[in-house]
Amino acid sequence: MKINDILTMCRDQGVQLDVSNGELEVAFDNYPSEKLIDNLRGNKQSIIQFIVERKKIVKLSEVNWKITKVLRSEADLKLSFSQQRLWFIDKMGDGS
Repeated sequence: MKINDILTMCRDQGVQLDVSNGELEVAFDNYPSEKLIDNLRGNKQSIIQFIVERKKIVKLSEVNWKITKVLRSEADLKLSFSQQRLWFIDKMGDGS
């Protein structure tokens, strides 16, 4: 069975998966089906690898979203093409 199918079964049955210290952690309110338990056992290493890789992707995306503040007085900020066009139109007109 594919990992995505197993994860869908987990979601449908309210089972949460996580990896901590290289071990698969399974949390649930209602006991999962035997089929799901067998699939988790049979694909344990693949599931762990999948979750670890997903966590790496999430961490990388969080790093990319950080915005650093730049003071306008310290930076040579270029105008976008749209801003240049508006500036030009303003100068050609009466400035209002």
